[in-house]
Amino acid sequence: MTGRWHVMRVTIPPGEDPVLAANTLRRVEAWLATHHRPVALFSPSGKPRSRHVCFAAPAEQADKALAFRMFCRELGLEGRIVQWRIDA
Repeated sequence: MTGRWHVMRVTIPPGEDPVLAANTLRRVEAWLATHHRPVALFSPSGKPRSRHVCFAAPAEQADKALAFRMFCRELGLEGRIVQWRIDA
């Protein structure tokens, strides 16, 4: 990984309803597969691998990073995003 990157981590809250949390995670998984690259966010047994989802895009593709932020905002996750800009 060289160059400048936008890196984000969003945390999916477990909430009181684990089914809702899993559905949110599935929506993120589907968005990534459509707009970025496929990432398996669930284990083969169907359980979430993690509550945290990482996303990285080169600085030249800042529009992808913005689109991911906007999507997370639509899901009500804007307060759960941490973003870094990395020069590697």
